[in-house]
Amino acid sequence: RLQSVLEKGPDGKPELQNLCEDIAEECRISLDAIAIRDAIAVEVACKGVISINNDLLINVVCNRTKSQIGKIDVAANKMFPDTTARGYLSKKLEKAISGNYGRFLQYYSEQLPVFHYHMLRTAMDGLGSNKDLLDDLFCILSNAQIQEMRETFEKGSDSKLGDRLKSELSGKHEELILRILYRGKGENPADDEKAISQAEEVFNIIKEGKGMVMGLKSEAESKLIEIFVDNSSAQLKAIAREYEKAHPDEYSLEKTIMSKCSRQCNEAMMCLTRTPLEHWCVRLRESTDGLGSSDKKIARVFGGLDKCDAVPLVKTYQHKYSTDLASMLKTEIG
Repeated sequence: RLQSVLEKGPDGKPELQNLCEDIAEECRISLDAIAIRDAIAVEVACKGVISINNDLLINVVCNRTKSQIGKIDVAANKMFPDTTARGYLSKKLEKAISGNYGRFLQYYSEQLPVFHYHMLRTAMDGLGSNKDLLDDLFCILSNAQIQEMRETFEKGSDSKLGDRLKSELSGKHEELILRILYRGKGENPADDEKAISQAEEVFNIIKEGKGMVMGLKSEAESKLIEIFVDNSSAQLKAIAREYEKAHPDEYSLEKTIMSKCSRQCNEAMMCLTRTPLEHWCVRLRESTDGLGSSDKKIARVFGGLDKCDAVPLVKTYQHKYSTDLASMLKTEIG
């Protein structure tokens, strides 16, 4: 049997290749059919006379990947024409549901490029800017995702993204975010040998760059920004390990950065040391610290993840905080 599937068919292709192509086509047809059924289900769920059918909506949205939700948008736009840059499903949910529950479903139903653009506008529109949200975007997204977000913004705006950021930010935080936008972040694998010399360089910059009060001179802080932006989170972790190994009597690198560098810039630099999953765990932890919880922030975190990210997020949170994420969320948001 194995020999037969390896033999070439009438079209000159191996039979195994033909078989795989047939299966792939059947899967595509099945997924398209599911998308049509889901689009109809969402339409029905949102047309309740008294209330919407939440169980049906949750079953459709939360059991699909963002890729499959994209297929729902395609199917729905053919059946229920609704031209919107953010997709049929997102627009439908925005109209049908309010509050943080609706916000989460809306975010999750957006494809990642659309979600990132949506968050960018959220961070900059209105009075002031949400600097933590800008850090979430520029310090955590990949270089490719940042440039895709930049292109989307500039297609729908009369201004360049860099110019808009200059009007929203200031000081060293502005310098860090603009360096990421224009030059990109380091995405290199960890190099432990290189980290030894980099750790000593960081130590000398901090030692020799002390300002008049508690912080660093502007030039010294700029040098640290360059190192943090130009190296990956894996390399920054290696630098921190070597820094603390070589200088055990000093504060950790994290505590040193938080105390010596200017406000908000130090937060952004810490974001650069985390993987995306580590960062979202920190944001979830922050959202539940103190009295009550920031349901809006929780909605943003989960809305920006895909279905395949759920299990790794739970494992990362458990490892980092020795706490079950599901139990924590039930306690905080019910």
